[in-house]
Amino acid sequence: MYNIAGNKIEGNFFSHHWHQESSGKKSRQFVTKYKKYFQNFDDRDALSYDTVYLFADAVNRAESLEPGKIRDALAATRNFKGVTGNITFNENGDPIKSAVILKFEKGTSVYIKTVDPYV
Repeated sequence: MYNIAGNKIEGNFFSHHWHQESSGKKSRQFVTKYKKYFQNFDDRDALSYDTVYLFADAVNRAESLEPGKIRDALAATRNFKGVTGNITFNENGDPIKSAVILKFEKGTSVYIKTVDPYV
């Protein structure tokens, strides 16, 4: 964002999926493990990690590899504890999940806090 907006964004806040400094236990474990293998990783890696584990959780709860049963199990997901926070799917299939508040500071984004939605 600094490349696009320059210093005009300095001091502004924004929300995001995840940050390497996120405070949750699963997030801290993920960062520790990932740093052993990769120097550069970001929120997309954390989201991908959660996606795989959400799918595996749904398959286990569905006790089946049948697509319809997996879909139903995913839709029934409540308070899944992921790297990017707690995830619940609403009646429309949209994820209700934690948001990370970041601040643009000195050319980078700084972790401020994680906000969990009312679920």
